[in-house]
Amino acid sequence: MGIEKNMRSSYIDNLKSVMIFSVVIGHFAEAALSQSDVFKSMFIWLYFFHMPLFIFISGFLSKRLTQNKERTLQKSFEYFTLYLIMKFSLSLVKSFCTGKEIAFSLFSETSVPWYLFAMILMYLTSYALRKFNQKIVFGLFVILALFIGYDKEVRDVFVLSRYIVFYPFFILGLNCTEENLKKLKSIKLLLPLAIIVLLGSIAIAYLYPDIVYEFRPMLTARNPYTSLDEPLETYGPLCRLFVYLVGSVIGLAILIVTPKLNLGYLSKVGARTLPIFFFHRQILWLFDKIELYNILQDKLGSLGGNIIWLFLGVSLTFILSIKFFEIPFTWWHNLLLKKTKTN
Repeated sequence: MGIEKNMRSSYIDNLKSVMIFSVVIGHFAEAALSQSDVFKSMFIWLYFFHMPLFIFISGFLSKRLTQNKERTLQKSFEYFTLYLIMKFSLSLVKSFCTGKEIAFSLFSETSVPWYLFAMILMYLTSYALRKFNQKIVFGLFVILALFIGYDKEVRDVFVLSRYIVFYPFFILGLNCTEENLKKLKSIKLLLPLAIIVLLGSIAIAYLYPDIVYEFRPMLTARNPYTSLDEPLETYGPLCRLFVYLVGSVIGLAILIVTPKLNLGYLSKVGARTLPIFFFHRQILWLFDKIELYNILQDKLGSLGGNIIWLFLGVSLTFILSIKFFEIPFTWWHNLLLKKTKTN
């Protein structure tokens, strides 16, 4: 079977599976990083590449969508409704867990719903700029990303900082063809190099967690350069370029090592990322409420507690990938798509 047909199914689903596991495990690691150097290393390694690559894949899958006005508006409206629901549900759960009043800011977002709003901006921008030279658009947004780090006020308002910093990866995905990926996968020498890159980057994050952790403010793409410690603050734009480079190299390595074959349920997980993304953070808040990580540490010790905590993150990803959780999202998507076609 040629890669063209496979690329639309198993390969992309496998990539999305890797990414959604990275997102969930990254959040589980974040909840434990202050108590575990292992999770600190895991968190920082995952955050170097998981969102850039996820957004690259989103761009790759949005070629036709961003060429059509009706589909762009339909998808944007779909994501906006999901954004509102997710913001409200997270606010409710967070209020329950912390005992504080519900805090809700419509167009400012610090937590996971930012991705949905950023995707709306990326869809609309890509449609509006579809006839412009994409290399120039890419270059302008990279330059803009370097300058926006000097602005302390942008941050989470309309998720502008994340949108600007991550949009170049969306552009790369939009302009990456199946033939490009086919050539990438066909060069046999790249596979061992990709494995070396992955193992080497993991080793660096594990051996030097405190040094690598200094780049954390840049990894979320929402912080100004002043959030960096000296001397990194002085070289803010270079730090952003460094994060771009490392994330791109690791992401490229993952593109190379990800298999094209159908991996059974692992591939299905990649086809059902939306409900996993939508629900996992609320559940993690509830785990934090009962201090589950601390309980595991007390009962099982550091090693046993960390293993079970990681197992819970993986298990939650599998559970939320059950088709049942996808039903409301599929219904809403099909309803909007049907209205778009009838209009």
